[in-house]
Amino acid sequence: MLGPIALAALVVTVPGLAAALAGGIRFDVAIGLAPALSLGILAIADAAASFLGMQWGLPVIVVGTLAVAVLNAAVGLGCRRASHRWPHLLAPDLRTGRRLPWTNAVVLVLAMLGGAYVVAAGIGAPGAINQTFDAPFHVNAISIVAQTHSATPSTVSSASGGTAFYPPLFHAVAGLLVIVTGISPIVAANIVALVIAGVMWPLSIALLVSAVVGPSRFGFAVAMLGSVLISVFPVLLLLFGVLWPNALSISVVPAVIALIAMALGLVRSRRVPLPLVLVAGLVVMPGLYYAHPGAAFVVIAIAVPMVVAAEAALLARRLPSRQGRTRVLVLIALTVVAGVVFWRALDYVPGLASVRRFQWPAQASPSAALGEVLTLASPLNPDLWIYGLLVVLGVIAVARTRSWWLAGAHVLLAGLAILAIAYDTDLSQTLTGFWYNDPFRIMAPLAVTAVPLAAFGALAWRDSWANWLARHPVSGPEPVARVLRSQAAVASVVVGLIIVVLVPGTSGLGRISRALSGSYAGAGDQLVSDPERTLYESLASRAPANATIIGNPWSGEVYAGVLSGHRVVFGHMVVPASPERSLLAARFKDFTTDPAVCAAVKKLDIGIVVEDSHLFWADRDNRTRSYPGLTDLSGVPGLTPIGSGGTAKAWKVGACRS
Repeated sequence: MLGPIALAALVVTVPGLAAALAGGIRFDVAIGLAPALSLGILAIADAAASFLGMQWGLPVIVVGTLAVAVLNAAVGLGCRRASHRWPHLLAPDLRTGRRLPWTNAVVLVLAMLGGAYVVAAGIGAPGAINQTFDAPFHVNAISIVAQTHSATPSTVSSASGGTAFYPPLFHAVAGLLVIVTGISPIVAANIVALVIAGVMWPLSIALLVSAVVGPSRFGFAVAMLGSVLISVFPVLLLLFGVLWPNALSISVVPAVIALIAMALGLVRSRRVPLPLVLVAGLVVMPGLYYAHPGAAFVVIAIAVPMVVAAEAALLARRLPSRQGRTRVLVLIALTVVAGVVFWRALDYVPGLASVRRFQWPAQASPSAALGEVLTLASPLNPDLWIYGLLVVLGVIAVARTRSWWLAGAHVLLAGLAILAIAYDTDLSQTLTGFWYNDPFRIMAPLAVTAVPLAAFGALAWRDSWANWLARHPVSGPEPVARVLRSQAAVASVVVGLIIVVLVPGTSGLGRISRALSGSYAGAGDQLVSDPERTLYESLASRAPANATIIGNPWSGEVYAGVLSGHRVVFGHMVVPASPERSLLAARFKDFTTDPAVCAAVKKLDIGIVVEDSHLFWADRDNRTRSYPGLTDLSGVPGLTPIGSGGTAKAWKVGACRS
C-alpha cells in the first residue's frame, strides 16, 4: 500500500508546493500552503477537463499545476522588481528567518506520523469497510469516477441517482488512485482519509501556528502534539457519517486562515508578498468549493473577528488624523453594508436553502454542550481536558494582544456548536444551518482555533512558571538548580503530555483509534459482515458480464457493486425515485409475470439480485422497509441461487417477457 499512499500524498501536496515555490515563496511557508493550493489546482483542473472534454487523470493535473505555477512566477517576479517602491506590500518580512528550524521539522514529521497512525489503527486494514450511512455513496462515487475517468460534480452525484452538484474532490483524488494503481475504491477511500490526517492537516495547521504564534519552538511542539490528540478533527468527521469530503475541506482551512491573516496584517510577520497572497486566495477558493462548501462558511465565520480586528487596528493608527479617521470609518461602513448584502444574497443561492432548512434535534443540555466544547469532545470521540485547559488559558492570554481575533473566532465557533447541540430555536437554525445544523460538522472546526490557542496557553503557563522561579530562586547544587531554572516548564509539560498519550484510560492515541474503529470492524451495526463480503466478491466471477445488481440498499447491496466490479441500482441508502426504481422496489418479484416489471429489469440490465435478512438501521429507520418487492425472494420464479454468505443470499435473474 505504500505506493498508493505515496501517490495520494504527492497529489495533494506537489501541485501546490510547485506553484508556491514558482512564485518565490519560501519553503517553510510553501509546504504549509501546499495542500490548500493543491486542492485549488485539482479543482481548476477538474473543471477545465470537464469543459474541454478531457479525461480525469494525471496529465490534466500536470497541466493545471503548470498553469498556476506560471501565473505565480509572473506575479512573484513583478513583486521582486517593484518591492523597492512598495516594500510594505511587495516585500516579505523575513525577520523570522528563512528556514524551518530542524526541531520544528522533527516535531512536524512526528505529528504527521501520529495522525497517520491514529487513522491507520482505527481503520484496521486497507480494505476495511466503513460501516456508516454515507460511506457506500462515496465509495460508489469513487468507482464511477474510475470507470468513467470523469470527476465532475454531476458524475459524483450520479452515484446516488442524482444530477445536482456534489463536491467531487475527495472522489477525484481517490478515483485517481484507482485509475493509476488499480486498487479498489474501498482501499482508495481509506488511503485518502489517512493522507488527510497524516499529511494535509498537519502541514496546514503548522503554517497557521507558525504564522500566528510566532517562532517559539515550545509553542509549536505543544500545538503539533495537540493536532494529533484533539480528536474533534479529523477523527470525528472520519467516524461520523462518514464525512470524508468535509474532512478534506476542513484540513486546509488553517492555511486559508493564515493567508487571510497575512493579507490583513494580523500576523507577526507577513512572509508572502500581498499580491501572491491574493493569487493564492483566488486559487484556493474553487478548491474549498469543490472539496466541500461547508469549509467556506467556516472560513467566513473565522474571518468575521479577523476583519473586525484589522479594521479596529487601522482605526487606532489613523485616529489622530481627521482625514485618515474618516476614511477608516467609511471603510467600516462599507464592510458592514457588504456583510448585510452578502447575508441576504445567501437566501438566493441554489441548493443552499435546503441545507439551511435541515434540522437536527437538540442532543444535550446547554451545560453538557458547554462541557463538550471546553473538553473538545462529543458523544462519539473522547474528551481532552488537558488541551481544553490550555485553550482556555490561551483565550485569556491573547484577549489583550493583537491576536485577540483568534480567541474571538474560537468563542464564535464554540457558540455555534453549543447552539447546534443544545437548542432547537430559529436562531440556532439560522446560524448553524450552513452545516445542516449538525453538531458534529460544527464541532470539527474548533480544532482550527484550538490548536494555536493551546500553544498560546502553554506559553503563558510557561512564562508564569518562569516568573515564579525568578522570584523564588531554586536552591541546591548549582547544576541541578540551573537545569530546574531553564527546563522546568518545558519538562513538566512534556512529561504531562506523555502521560496523557501513554497511560491507559486517558485521552491517548489508542483511545482515539478505538473511537474511529467504531465505524469499521468495531461497528455495532454491520452493513456488510465478512461472510457477506465474501459472497459479494464472488459475484465478480459468477455474475454475467455488464450485469447490474439490485437489492434493498439497507441490506448491503450498496457495497455489492464495488466488491464485485458490477454496477448497482441503488448506490446509496437514499436514492431519488424514478419510475423504474420505484416499480422494482415495490414489485420486483413479479418480473416473470408482469411485462412492466420485466421491461424495467431489461432497461437497467439487472442480472443479479441480493437479499440480506439483516437490515442496517432496521430498528431506527422505517425506510429500510420500503422495498417489499426485494424481500422474501426465496422460491421466486425465474431466480437461480448462486451463493450465500452469512445472512445474505444472491440469485441470478432469469429471462422474462416485457
